Parts: sequence; C-alpha cells; structure tokens
Amino acid sequence: MLRSLPHERWLAGKAGLDTGRVPMAPYMRLADSGGTAPAGDEAWTCLQLVHIHAARDHLVLMHPDQLRVRDEEAASLYAAIEPLLREADITLETPNAARWYLPEAVFGPLDATTPLRATGRNIDIWLQAGERARDWRRLQNEIQMTWFDHPVNQAREAVGELPINSVWLYGGGAMQPVPKLADAVLTSDPFLTGLGLAGGSRVAAMRPDLRACRPKARSWRCWTAPPKPISPRTGACGSSACTPWMPTGSPRRCRRWATAALKPSRWCSAARTTSPNSRCAAPTCASSGAAWASAATGARCCPTSPTPPEPPHTQKKQTAP
Repeated sequence: MLRSLPHERWLAGKAGLDTGRVPMAPYMRLADSGGTAPAGDEAWTCLQLVHIHAARDHLVLMHPDQLRVRDEEAASLYAAIEPLLREADITLETPNAARWYLPEAVFGPLDATTPLRATGRNIDIWLQAGERARDWRRLQNEIQMTWFDHPVNQAREAVGELPINSVWLYGGGAMQPVPKLADAVLTSDPFLTGLGLAGGSRVAAMRPDLRACRPKARSWRCWTAPPKPISPRTGACGSSACTPWMPTGSPRRCRRWATAALKPSRWCSAARTTSPNSRCAAPTCASSGAAWASAATGARCCPTSPTPPEPPHTQKKQTAP
C-alpha cells in the first residue's frame, strides 16, 4: 500500500530520497524554521494539526489546508496538552502553527501516511503502523479528548470553522544531502521548500497571480502582472501597465500559458514594431526600451500606453475602403 501521493514520491525520487517511506519531516522542519533549523543526524517526524470528521460509521480526515490554524490558536492548544507531553517526556518543536515536530525516536520508525494521501478517506486503513504504533495512538487519543471542548474549538465552531480536534503523525526520517533541484524554486509546499533550501536553491513563495487559473463565464482565463519593473534583458515587462490575456481555453492550456510566460525566449524587444498578426504584436514603443511579450503568451504591455489593446479575438476586422 502506497502511503504517499505520486507528486510526493516524485519529489523524493528527484532528490535521491527513499520513495517508499518519504522522509518529509526533516525538510519541512527546515522550511518552517526559515532555513535555520540545524541539520544534524537526528531523525524527525511531523505532527500535523488536523480535523477528523465523524461520519455515520467511520472517521474521515479532512484536508489540513481547510483549518488555517492561527498562531494564537496553536499556542493555546499546545499549552493545553503540555502536561501530557511532560508526563510522556516528549519535547515538541513548534516553528509553524499547523505543523509541529518531535524526534522520531519517541515512537520509533512508523509506517505513516501523509495527510494529503488520507484526506477524504476512511482513516482505518491509513493509520500509523509499527512496533510502537499503539503507544502513539494512546497519546493521540489523549490529545483528542483534551481538545474536544477546548475554548479555541468552541470559538472556531461559533464562526463556522472546523475545530482542530486531532493530530496526524507522518514523514519520519533524517536529513540527507540532496542535489540542487534548480537555481530558483517558487513554491508554497513545505516539502519542496525544504528540499530547495537543503540543496542550495533560492526559494520564494509562488506568486498568487501565476496561479490565477479559474473558471469564468464557462471558460478559463489566465492573467498575471509583474510586481515591479524588470530589466528587458530578463524578458519581462518593464512597466506595471501590463495586461496579459488568454483566449478561451482549457485549464491545461492555461497552465501551459503560465509556464511559457516565464521563458525569456518568448519575449521580444519593444523597438521592433510589427503587425498584429505577426509573432510579436506590440504598439510602437521604440523609445521606451521595455520588453514585450509575444503573441504566444497573449500578453500586451506598453509603458506609454496605460490602456492595453484589445486581444485579437475581440478586435473587429477592418475592411478595405
């Protein structure tokens, strides 16, 4: 039984890690600490704050991102279970509100499923397995009872939010050297962020406008705008007055467009004035020195023209007099 999702195993394989039991925790710990967590040889495991929904005859794990745990909520919940942890001689690291970490030696190596793999499913077959799994389940039950009627959860339920009623253990392993995946990594995924930091890549959060693919009027559209002027040499618009567009298409075309927009080879100089039907359709801006997106990406940008031209599919055809 595979206890992780394909993209999680793919990332592990690219980094030269075990794809059967993906050691996500040490790299997520590195990411959540902002790259300051000491590597060392100690193995770590992740304790994810989750909501487990009680269905008619089984329990279902909800997607962790639905919780959006706040820092003050995490601090209050941690304080409630601190006596339990002290009694069991367990020390937790809490660099992130939704993800806590403890040494893997506390419960030993367990066969554990990642939360995304078990999301929306009956958790019976995805529960942790191993020599000390029963010890872990005992602590998990005690945490659930402590949080059941906690003021934090009462406040969340009062405003229609899911209560934080359990924890999920997964991702155990030790930090290992990994290759540099890329010069720059743009992601909001903690595992990929940790792999990038461990490999020496420049890591930044994915720009929200590059992920803006959403249905609108029974079609899909993509758009993006550079957050600041960038040198034309890099192949990006030199002005904030940039309104890209994409004709009606599928989500796959939308993703393909977003990828193509990052390739410098797709851009041409504003000094080149061309007709709307050619590869680089741009108004005359020869003196601006800005860069222009090609028609392949569907972008238009002109520093001297605050209103971008209409996309070709909306322009009216001109008839000869």
